[in-house]
Amino acid sequence: MIEDDLEPVVVTEDYSGGSGDVVTGLGSIESLAVDGAGRVVWTESFFGANSDGEDLVMARARRVEDGEIEHVAGASTLDMTGDELFETQASPPRDLAAVDLPLRDAGAGGALAAGEDGTVYIGTRPSILAVDADGTMSVAVRPGNREAPEEPFDDERDASEFGGPWTFSSMDVSGGVLVVLDSTFENDTVDVNAFEWSGDFGDRAQRVAEKIIRRPSGADGSFDLDSERTRYGQVAVVMHDGMAATAMAHVSKVALDDGTLYAVGETRDRSSSYRDDAEMLIVRAALPDGWR
Repeated sequence: MIEDDLEPVVVTEDYSGGSGDVVTGLGSIESLAVDGAGRVVWTESFFGANSDGEDLVMARARRVEDGEIEHVAGASTLDMTGDELFETQASPPRDLAAVDLPLRDAGAGGALAAGEDGTVYIGTRPSILAVDADGTMSVAVRPGNREAPEEPFDDERDASEFGGPWTFSSMDVSGGVLVVLDSTFENDTVDVNAFEWSGDFGDRAQRVAEKIIRRPSGADGSFDLDSERTRYGQVAVVMHDGMAATAMAHVSKVALDDGTLYAVGETRDRSSSYRDDAEMLIVRAALPDGWR
């Protein structure tokens, strides 16, 4: 039975197991990833404190290395205002170590990825932070304003000005390419054909795809499959060599492997995806040569 092969990696409270168990303080694990060296990385929420000693829900990233827990990013106290924290997470000072950067609303809901080279990517409200294996911190994506894309890859631009937010964003990294979900244009409208889902689907899957890109249009949850306009929903943004672009729309989850983008689409909004009549597709698409 599989139970006989289970072994704890991280325990989030006092644990009296056998030798070699890794134990961390009380907290809630929010996101999980594994880097190229097989090291488990996670973000967790915990109670930190501000300069007045008041408890605050904060975040930090940690990693298991040779049976020991390493602190990757996130300070245990906060000594700045909310606006100052936003600005600091958007553009941290060059001399600020990742472990000294206070984090709130960071790494939640899957907003974490770990690369083959050990770089850890953490999604925050204003930015995506990149922490190298040696602890050096940089910003992969900063706040910015951009027009809604009219088709895949037509909004390619400097990732440092691409925008966000990036909390509760599904993300993954492979071969130096990072993919992240962005909700900036979730309720904006676009031509149905601009980001259509089509390919080697078959009739039944194609029917589901047509619903996914249109979303329910009636109060009864019905679909107008003849509609020429639709909402973007969440879009999949790919980032590589300091550039970023929108690759797909109508996406709810993403994964990436060696130049192939995997995406989940659902016929219902996130708030109603539990409905019995919800339908989903997992599709894959090869990224263009410049994004591999």
